[in-house]
Amino acid sequence: MCKRSNPTDPLVRRFLQTYNLNLLPLPRPVARPGELYVKTAGKVKATPGRIDALIEPEVDLPEPYSEQLPDLSGVVSETVEVDFGLGLLANFLAVLGIAPGIIDKVKLGYRDKRSAQLAFQFANVERDSIDPFTIGSTLIGHRFKDHPWVRPGNEYYVAAAFVRSRSIVVHAKDSSSAAVDLGAGLLSAFDGDASVTAQRAGGGAIAYHGQRSLAIGVELYSLEYDEQAGSFLMGGQKRPVALLRGRERELTPAFPAEHDEALLEIGELEQAGAAAG
Repeated sequence: MCKRSNPTDPLVRRFLQTYNLNLLPLPRPVARPGELYVKTAGKVKATPGRIDALIEPEVDLPEPYSEQLPDLSGVVSETVEVDFGLGLLANFLAVLGIAPGIIDKVKLGYRDKRSAQLAFQFANVERDSIDPFTIGSTLIGHRFKDHPWVRPGNEYYVAAAFVRSRSIVVHAKDSSSAAVDLGAGLLSAFDGDASVTAQRAGGGAIAYHGQRSLAIGVELYSLEYDEQAGSFLMGGQKRPVALLRGRERELTPAFPAEHDEALLEIGELEQAGAAAG
């Protein structure tokens, strides 16, 4: 979809540069601002933990604020090869709860029509967030626990926001970049399944709508504890953070690093220069 050093894909660029979001390698049905990501041994677990698990006393965060992101909803990605694109779509549908047999029928529907390339957009995108300054204020008077996940060399990132969508729109193109009409066969694959609906969206596109909203991107801030000052320090990212899938997942990441996509390596963090206490 784009090179990591200089993203050209309009959808990825909107995620990375406009909203400073890290693309999740797999969509998440349950994600809440205030979660904590840990970088250990050079990798960041894509499955975060509760901030209370590592920080004491109990952290009392406010309820997240929800808002619509219409400018992100209308952006279509560049085209990708059909096999890679179907992998992304399959991940989204699988997390929504679609049976593997139905996903196989969907893949076959695209291949039967000799689709060569796919492009994507997310519809009805929402952002759930907690003000990072509020997170910092909440951490005044707190510290890391004596915990197995707290050790020298680890780096910590707190999630201030998640971007979510329950709908993904797939645009199918043939080898000459003309729109492909997939026909009614692909749409009928979802008959009898109440978790997802599929409908035409014009120009060869199919919109897949789920019953639950999935987190597709996360806004992270670095979190450090200054032992001498007895307070936390928070900082913003200069670059997105590479999030790797947890071992418990069997799905292939939607944006695998070997494709030189938007999941970037850990970069230096721009310190805010102010302590949270």
